[in-house]
Amino acid sequence: MLGALGGCAFVDDALSPRTFSVNEGADAVLNNTILLNILRASGSEPLNFIAIAKYTGSGQLGVTSQAGQFVYAAGVTHPGSQFGPSNINGQITGSFDLNVLETKDFYTGLLRGMDAGQTGVWFSQGLTRELVFYVLIASIRTTTPDGAVYEYRNDPADDDWHQSPDSVEPNSLSCIPQTDGRSRATQFGELDMWYGLHSNDCRFQKFRFLVDLAVKYGLRTESVSIPNPKWTKDSTSEPKTLSKSATCYDPALFHEFTHKKSIPGLKICGNTKSVEAKQFSIRGPGTLTGVELVMRSPFAIFQYLGRIVATESQERVRLKGRERERADPQGHQVLNIISGLGPSCFAQAWYHGASYCVPMEGSENTKQIFTLLRSVLATNISSTDLNATPTIRVTP
Repeated sequence: MLGALGGCAFVDDALSPRTFSVNEGADAVLNNTILLNILRASGSEPLNFIAIAKYTGSGQLGVTSQAGQFVYAAGVTHPGSQFGPSNINGQITGSFDLNVLETKDFYTGLLRGMDAGQTGVWFSQGLTRELVFYVLIASIRTTTPDGAVYEYRNDPADDDWHQSPDSVEPNSLSCIPQTDGRSRATQFGELDMWYGLHSNDCRFQKFRFLVDLAVKYGLRTESVSIPNPKWTKDSTSEPKTLSKSATCYDPALFHEFTHKKSIPGLKICGNTKSVEAKQFSIRGPGTLTGVELVMRSPFAIFQYLGRIVATESQERVRLKGRERERADPQGHQVLNIISGLGPSCFAQAWYHGASYCVPMEGSENTKQIFTLLRSVLATNISSTDLNATPTIRVTP
């Protein structure tokens, strides 16, 4: 009985450190998998995702005793045997099941673009709004009063410059923002940088300029209800209202950077009485009839990060740090993946014979991107993608 009690104590004492180790191991698996898929995307290779479906821990306890020689001594009435020594030994093992996520439902969620509601949730999770824009927004489209639509892609390699209609300079230095030394003003505040010969030039830098305005004035999109023109009192299949994405601004953030009371023509975020006007004006593109933030899907986020690695643009994709000023300029870099294994890696992966690492230091934005990606992936994994409910079993 005492041996059985001792066995339970032996196994239970090991439960806490084993649980901690499993937690650490699962965390490393998920982070390393995300890094590996970013590298796969950089090489235009298929992505591959796994999930830990089940972990089973077990323990065994044994007691052994060795019998000695039969002892007989003269004058001893009852000869007997000598036993010993006794040994207690234990064994702890663990096994786990992995699921390769290749189901229809998983990929349907992975390829579905995020809507304004989902994006709005991330603006309130403690991440910098600028980082959320860079990760979740594929492009910004503007519509002018004459109906012309311009798209500014979030692609660090899309900075062409036309010296003439027949002469194009890729990744031109002419696209690098120039300040006047007294303010944050740049050449992108002028209309001739947005239309005419240069209408399709410097699209990545124009995207950055618009993101900077969005952060400064609290611009974002939100879902609003509008009347359905097809609805009638006798309608049975048509809803009374439809959902529409509208550009709006946060008056609290807007008040921090300007003394104006409002942005004429733009809707106030969260204000049901505020409406979006037919025209409004923002610095740079001038008068517009619409601004659309094109959202990425989770799959497209991996493609975007992979393209940053493939085009060696990690140094070019940097936050301006308007929300959180950092003394360390390295903290402004969006993605920080290095070759080789450093002394301390938040995530590491082996890809085509080379090792890669996300350093523990100087990778704040990269870690937050991993947090976002893990959450997005988790929301796309249904119970049907996994085998059984995860359990931990300890014996005896």
